[in-house]
Amino acid sequence: MTFLMTPMKKRCQIINNTNKIHKNILSLINNSGFQDETAQIRAKSILSEFLEEIPTTEWNYVARRVLRNITSVTLDLENIFREKNVENEDIINAAQKCALIWEALSTLGEFTSKEFANINAAINYELAGFQANAMCIAKKFNPDIYITQKPSLLDMLSLFLQRRFFKLLYLCRKALKEPIKGKNQANPLMEEIIIGLTAKAFTELMFFFLKGDFKSFDNATKFLRHSRDLCNKFGLYNESNLILSIISILQPIKKRSIWYLLGDLAPGKPLWIRYLKLLARGLGTSIFNGRSISELWKSQIYAIENGLFNLDENKFIKMPTSAGKTRIAELAMVYSLVNYPESKCIYIAPYKALVSEIFQKLLDLFYDLGLRVSPILGAYESDEFEKILFQETHVIIITPEKLDLLFRTSPKFFRDVRLIIFDEVHLLHDSSRGVKFELLLTRLKRKLSNTRFLTLSAVLSEVVLEDFAIWFNSSPEKDLLISNWRPSIQRFARFDWFGVKGKLRYMPEKDLKILEKFLPNIITQKRYEYRNPQTGRINRPLFPDIRKGKAQTAAELAYKFSEIGAVLVFCTAPKSVKATANALLRKLEILTLTKQNIPSYFFGSEENLSYILSKEWLGKDHYVTRALKKGIAVHHGKLPDPVRTSIEKDFRQNKLHVIIATNTLAQGVNLPIRTIIIHSCRRYLDNKSVPISPMDYWNIAGRAGRAGEETNGLIIHIIINPNDEKDFKFYYKKKDSLGMIRSALFEKLIDLIQNRIQPEELATLLDPEILAILAEENPDQITMDFIQNIMSESLVQKQALRSNISISKLNNVIFHLAEEIKIKIPENDLLSLYSTTGLSSDSCLNIHANIQSNSEILQDLLMNSDERQLDDIIKFVFPSILALPEIQPRNEFTGNYIKLVKSWINGFDIRIILEEFEEYLNTYEELGKFIDDLIKYKLPWGISSYIHIATEILEIQPEDISLFIKFFPSMVKFGVPNPIACWAMSLGIPSRSLAIKIGISFQESQNEITYEKFLEWINTISIEDLENIYNLDGALLEDVGKIILYSGTNPYLKKYKEINNFLPKIIDVRGIYYNNRKFIVAQIKLKDEVMIIRDYDNIVDRNAIGIKWSNQLIGYIPKEIAQIIAPEVDSGIVLTGKVVKIDKSKNIPSIKIQLSISP
Repeated sequence: MTFLMTPMKKRCQIINNTNKIHKNILSLINNSGFQDETAQIRAKSILSEFLEEIPTTEWNYVARRVLRNITSVTLDLENIFREKNVENEDIINAAQKCALIWEALSTLGEFTSKEFANINAAINYELAGFQANAMCIAKKFNPDIYITQKPSLLDMLSLFLQRRFFKLLYLCRKALKEPIKGKNQANPLMEEIIIGLTAKAFTELMFFFLKGDFKSFDNATKFLRHSRDLCNKFGLYNESNLILSIISILQPIKKRSIWYLLGDLAPGKPLWIRYLKLLARGLGTSIFNGRSISELWKSQIYAIENGLFNLDENKFIKMPTSAGKTRIAELAMVYSLVNYPESKCIYIAPYKALVSEIFQKLLDLFYDLGLRVSPILGAYESDEFEKILFQETHVIIITPEKLDLLFRTSPKFFRDVRLIIFDEVHLLHDSSRGVKFELLLTRLKRKLSNTRFLTLSAVLSEVVLEDFAIWFNSSPEKDLLISNWRPSIQRFARFDWFGVKGKLRYMPEKDLKILEKFLPNIITQKRYEYRNPQTGRINRPLFPDIRKGKAQTAAELAYKFSEIGAVLVFCTAPKSVKATANALLRKLEILTLTKQNIPSYFFGSEENLSYILSKEWLGKDHYVTRALKKGIAVHHGKLPDPVRTSIEKDFRQNKLHVIIATNTLAQGVNLPIRTIIIHSCRRYLDNKSVPISPMDYWNIAGRAGRAGEETNGLIIHIIINPNDEKDFKFYYKKKDSLGMIRSALFEKLIDLIQNRIQPEELATLLDPEILAILAEENPDQITMDFIQNIMSESLVQKQALRSNISISKLNNVIFHLAEEIKIKIPENDLLSLYSTTGLSSDSCLNIHANIQSNSEILQDLLMNSDERQLDDIIKFVFPSILALPEIQPRNEFTGNYIKLVKSWINGFDIRIILEEFEEYLNTYEELGKFIDDLIKYKLPWGISSYIHIATEILEIQPEDISLFIKFFPSMVKFGVPNPIACWAMSLGIPSRSLAIKIGISFQESQNEITYEKFLEWINTISIEDLENIYNLDGALLEDVGKIILYSGTNPYLKKYKEINNFLPKIIDVRGIYYNNRKFIVAQIKLKDEVMIIRDYDNIVDRNAIGIKWSNQLIGYIPKEIAQIIAPEVDSGIVLTGKVVKIDKSKNIPSIKIQLSISP
């Protein structure tokens, strides 16, 4: 390892005049000559990432001078941070600028080693509070901990900066081992001692971060200073410099640590301390490979300092994408649940992909806290098991439509809701969903006086946030939390064709204007030649062929920029997604036929979960499946939910490198993306080409440069024609001024005033919402005062006041609509009943009339039906449902609806269904679109509404409804033939065939068939059962294993306070019956000692703890016990075990051991 040598006197001097050193740093950082030279270096490094030849005529910087100056500033910065707590923002910003320069120097490698430049970049990022960027840089000198025999200081620093604490502890143990004679002749003894002392320092630091032991932090500092003194004494100056750099970052890290900021926040609350320990050990599947959440980011600290934990104050948060908003929401939820243990939290996410992402992010953490988190997707269809989830869940992640249904059907549930979080709240502007969402929030606000509201957005303007604050009776001055801080830098560029050459033009940026000068060639149209293996003829295709539209250009760019990181190609329509995916497949085909090298990530893997599920749901020949086989992900709203979700999982795990998507993924979802390519920004509405809003555009573009994965991101807008040029200029102009957005209901008010919408048309739209308001408010009579009182609490009222517009016309429409509804439905009980469906009043009346006409037959069906009555149910229920306006499918289908539904419910393979109906639905896309729209969404909504109204009208008690009928809407939704299979699907089992198989196993093994019993039963299925009984392996085994693991609740966690009160405990050894472990157990005797070892390699249970006897695995600690004690073991507690009971009388012996804390 080579370091730039600097005088020890410079490194060791004590700075007496802080102001002077501050002035020196800022003088150099702000020097115009220095800024010009460093800007050139940064621009050159950016271009070098994707250009084989960099222009040489533009550079006039002197690399040695820049290196000398930046080294001097860095040394001064480190000295300042070592000596005092730095709060001067100018100095902190100087550290960030230094980090950017060092990072550029590491890319170029001019007059300095890349290793040295990377170390300094990472250290400066740490000093500046950009620890996510330091993690990215530290990955560049990441050690292989298994190959490394004797760790170096740099190896340990790399893992520390990455916050991979368990890998670091493993490395430290290696460093602390006594040298083996004859193996370490190359290393002088003093170097061994210094490395050992540093390893002790890092070990002490781990104890501070993992359990909040501040004494360990002080010990670590002492060990480092002692190690540095030895370095100086024996002339090891490079090592001394590196240790001084480590010492300089300790105080800033400590001040950002969760223990420093949050440790004393909830005294006497064991759950809060457990939460901090869980954060500190890291999240995700693998604790050993994961990163610790040991500190908070600047944005999160800002939120805390500005009242995030004030439980009686609403907060309205605007921060850029990837600035840490989800962690802020998580902190608020856990703090609320800690202080109100019997309460619940609701997280509203407007898109399925976002619901899935938030659920995955929270699942591990909340599971280990003993708190249940559940995603509730869909719209107004009602599932019986959802009612159970509502009662047992602490955190519900839910779409607005599902929340509306919950509020209509289970208002009592909301008595316990203390916190509601709205993510991507700009949905209120959405023309199709915004009106319902605004009126829902208005209703919630009126009824939930004890509930706190937290809104999150990356794109709303401050003016709109002020409207929100006023709407929720909060203070714009105090309750708006606005921060522009984000870890990664984003660059924006346009792509144009100049003849056969495609060039990239960077847009002006304040910090790097020099980039505008360059117009680099990025891609080139190329004529390939190969012999067609099928025809034997010579083919000479041109690729990309710009005459064929944007797809090939987007594909070529995606291929090019995948070299420097993951790529998202954004398209506004599924057909564009398909065209781009096929173009990229064609590119790979051409490269294969011309025998050119292809990056390994384009070989994909048939073992990926997304490929396995796509093959099941879509077939192996579908373009999505073929793309996934080549490592290319496709994501749009017409794909089956299990396929979409698995694609998101695989992409987050870096198993896929390029993703082509519509806004089903791009809006709100955070993925590890380096480059976003804008293929299109127009969509067709009412047969017109309409550009997406600037807010949506920049919300999508903001996904480039994921914190912790990249230090910078790039957005490329493809320009092919004059419309593209026009759109590009429009969005670029709007980048920093997205302007005022108006609620969808306010837009309807304007349409009403300007006669673009008739009162009758608006009344039809508002009918279900006004029906719900009448049911909730239950007024004695409808008056204008009543309507005005309700609407005075709406967002439209606040925005109308700002615009000096009267909402009287809107109030008149609502007043007359309310009167009409009350005349049609005078009974309050019926109002309440109908409002629970989400249907219009007329649709409910039509269902009611049909029920009365078939009352006797329906009563028998509702109480006694099973699979044998499927035809009768369809015959009497479906016709009236399919006649409702809300249930009409978007796309025409001339085949037999009933036959299609029956094939779907019976669990037939998608390919078989397509073959059966191919004359009506020619492609998987058409079939999937029709099933998603009618069968999985609208029909379950209509069926559940019908059943709910029927049971009330016919006075059937809930316990008298047959199990088949209770879960029939879910069976239709999931496409499975019995309630048990749909229970499995509701937990997240991604395969219909596997869900059916699980259902059969449950029925064959249990006498009592209830959802509660099913949850108990499925939670007993082990990973070995999934392998041996259900024949699962690979990604599907891992995915299903986690789903089952998280399906249960742990009764021990509800009572758990601290480890000393929980242990010692006598426990069973689980898993003896697998892998011939019974033969090992046969040798064990009473009172034998057993080893307790953490199983960090377990692919399903991150808390797994194994039990060994004579160094052989005999089984595992029960998972409900392991879940409690694993975090304690991870933070340093050592456990012992002793055999206290053995029963060898049966074929599979059983053992009990006493588990204790080692003294």
